[in-house]
Amino acid sequence: MRSVVTIKSGSFNLTESKPYFINEACFGDDLARWLIGRFRERGVETDQEPGQEDFGWYFGFRLGEESYRAVIGNVAQERWFIVVERACGLLAAILGQQHRKISLESVLLVHEILGNAPAIDISEVAWFDWTEFRKGTLAAGSPSPTSVSR
Repeated sequence: MRSVVTIKSGSFNLTESKPYFINEACFGDDLARWLIGRFRERGVETDQEPGQEDFGWYFGFRLGEESYRAVIGNVAQERWFIVVERACGLLAAILGQQHRKISLESVLLVHEILGNAPAIDISEVAWFDWTEFRKGTLAAGSPSPTSVSR
C-alpha cells in the first residue's frame, strides 16, 4: 500500500531556520501543526504537539484501536513528504514493522485532508509505497494512495 505522499507547497516554512530546530534545516513544524488541526477537526485523536527528529517532525494519531504516526520532512527543501506509519515499539521498528499493516483509512485520511485544503497552496501530490520512496523513485508516484502507478 502507498503510505508516503509528497507534495509541493509554498504555505509552509522551508527557508527560515528556527532557534528550537535540532538541525538548521529541520523544517516541518508548521506543516505538522496544520495537519494536527485538520485531524482534530475530523474528530481524530492526536498528540497535543508534534515531536522533532533530526530530519523533521512527527505526531501520533489514533483511528479506532490502532495508533499511527505521521512523519514529516522535506526533499531538497523543495518538496514535503508525509509518511504514515503504524506506531510500534523499538524492536518492531528496527524490523520495519511500522511500514506493515497500515490501514487504508489512515492513508485516505491524509489524502482527503491534502485534497480539501482550499486556503493552503498544495500541488503535485504523489503517493508512493515505502520501498519506492526509500529508493528515491519519485517519478513512480500515483495521484492517490489507491490508484495504479503512472
